[in-house]
Amino acid sequence: MIPLHDPYISQQARDYMNDCLNQGWISSSGMYVGQFEDKFSQFTNLPCSVAIQSGTAALHLALLTLGVKKGEVVIAPDLTFVASINAISYTGAEPLLVDANESNWQMDLDVLEEFLIKETEVREDGCYWAARNRKISCIMAVHVLGYIGNMPRLKQICVSRKIALLEDASEALGSTKGKFHAGHWGDASVFSFNGNKALSTGGGGMICFHDPDRARVAKHLSTQAKKDEFWYDHDQIGFNTRMTALTAAFGCGQLAVFEEKLSRKVEIARRYMDELSSYGEFPTRQVDDHPNFWLNTLKTERQRALIKKMREAEVQVRPLWKPMHELSMYRSAHYLKRDKSVSHQLHLSCLSLPSSPNLSEQEQEQVIQVFYQ
Repeated sequence: MIPLHDPYISQQARDYMNDCLNQGWISSSGMYVGQFEDKFSQFTNLPCSVAIQSGTAALHLALLTLGVKKGEVVIAPDLTFVASINAISYTGAEPLLVDANESNWQMDLDVLEEFLIKETEVREDGCYWAARNRKISCIMAVHVLGYIGNMPRLKQICVSRKIALLEDASEALGSTKGKFHAGHWGDASVFSFNGNKALSTGGGGMICFHDPDRARVAKHLSTQAKKDEFWYDHDQIGFNTRMTALTAAFGCGQLAVFEEKLSRKVEIARRYMDELSSYGEFPTRQVDDHPNFWLNTLKTERQRALIKKMREAEVQVRPLWKPMHELSMYRSAHYLKRDKSVSHQLHLSCLSLPSSPNLSEQEQEQVIQVFYQ
């Protein structure tokens, strides 16, 4: 079976983990959690990084750190992995879903801005959905498949409406827009190191901030809100979500070879685009956009037939996620769209292809040949 995206495991990661084991500091103590945070900040040019047990937990803590409260509204894309929207629900806030853009598959900013202009008002303490008198405390942008949408425009929208901006960059480590890395525009940004991500530690996440005070709040919440560790004094309800030293040591080793792996992913993407553009459409991007090509995904009328053929050829593929408004727990969520649901159409027509940096040229040729059959 040719896997969709299997993780690479660098020798450096093995060496770092062995050192961590030899030191005996395998929980969140020791040097490796801080070292991974520092190395991550250097790579992304995001000054404050807080290592967390998972990307989902990182999203939850990021929302809390940005001040999202029960009963408020968080705007998010309809086309995303369910963890993005679940994290909103954990806070007690209500997700307001926005359809995908037909061209780049990111949140449709025209639909979003039309809603904000027509149905919200800016008050002294923030932006309110006028008809419901509900505060819109945050907009969550998701960099779908590692592509970065028009973040300068979205940042301007958020500033003008007094709304916090959270970048869910779980899929976008290594992606850049101009000279800026994913995560640059958000008041907070989140990355994932799940088993299938561009950089994997088996699990884990990172929250990044420009504001060190917010980073301190997130770290405090992630360590059971300990005010005095010796006397077991805690000043609020906290969480046990700090990354372990073993995971962080693994991450340090993986990050050491990440740019090399990213270069291979770019090569894989170029070949797919050269060979398969006549069979469908890849998401569009601007000239200064450089995605990490996490999962190379083609929009094609042959989706179902190709899924069947790929399975027969022992090639692992998958469709894009079912839209959030179609999931049973979010069917009642308010959903902003045009005449038709673009996210629904993308779910029914998109096919993600094997994209691991470990994918050999021969394996990629096998994938491509299925299209010619």
